[in-house]
Amino acid sequence: MVAGVIVLAVLAVLAVRTTPSGCWLVVSRFGRVVRVADSGLVLRLPFIERCNSLPRTSLHLPITVSARTRDAVPVHLLATAVVRIVDPAVAAGCADPVGSAAGTVQTALAQLISRVETADLLAFRTKPVTEESSRLSAEFGLAVDMIVVDGIETELTPGLLGLAPTHTKYRNQT
Repeated sequence: MVAGVIVLAVLAVLAVRTTPSGCWLVVSRFGRVVRVADSGLVLRLPFIERCNSLPRTSLHLPITVSARTRDAVPVHLLATAVVRIVDPAVAAGCADPVGSAAGTVQTALAQLISRVETADLLAFRTKPVTEESSRLSAEFGLAVDMIVVDGIETELTPGLLGLAPTHTKYRNQT
């Protein structure tokens, strides 16, 4: 009888999970999402249901892209993608939804770079989120809110130096 009470107590402890604040708790049974819980206590079937905690806050993902512009100049772009989980049931079904979204944004930025001239790269600092990266990220239950370009690196060529503005401060010193 004592052993039965101990087994029941262990099962009761294993059946109760708590959801941290600022997270979703996705409960899946045999790999299929059964329900998504908000903060608080959640009951689950021990050994049958698994719980996965996903953040509700925005995630800042570092992105690096190496590509060639339309005029065939190689560039290296450093950016930060701000993403958030909008569909926790879909995101929990992916092996790595955040990594997949980062790859999707990286591919979309590489395609965008290949369609612009080198002189127009500075406009990337204020570029809105492309529809393509938002659409592809939705497949993983994520939304791309913003892409912030932190840096653009390229080789200086005589053509690029010709695009640089000439400042009177430096022109008067020569």
